[in-house]
Amino acid sequence: MAGRVVADVTGDRELIRELLALGAAGVEMGKEVLGDATQRIVKAAQPITPVDDIDGGQLRDSIRATKPQKTAAGRISAGVVAGGAPLSRLVSEKGHKEPGAYAAIVHEDTTMRHPNGGRAKFIEEPWLVEAVKVPDALRDRLDKVTR
Repeated sequence: MAGRVVADVTGDRELIRELLALGAAGVEMGKEVLGDATQRIVKAAQPITPVDDIDGGQLRDSIRATKPQKTAAGRISAGVVAGGAPLSRLVSEKGHKEPGAYAAIVHEDTTMRHPNGGRAKFIEEPWLVEAVKVPDALRDRLDKVTR
């Protein structure tokens, strides 16, 4: 499993109700806003991702946004992941047999020192900055559409 940060943003019932009232257009609006947010997270995460002499930046280069989609539960989901298949070029991901273990360890272990720069929580930190902006971005998009 690739390293990842997951959160469920709830609240703002009125905003959610208005988006749902738009039907498919509301879903697409949500996908666009989340897609924009995840792309900003990727751009912010890459410069603070540790670069190991052995991997030559493969972990950094493996960071990508998932395609926003509507889940079976009716939620709109998007994510930012690191590791996994794009890191398979790194032999056994430094000896870890489970794909994504290297990314998860580097992301979570705040005691690791990275001589070439970068730090733990390289996805989580940018995600926390962007997550609080999503409701306002949805409101702004909704205001533009409904005017």
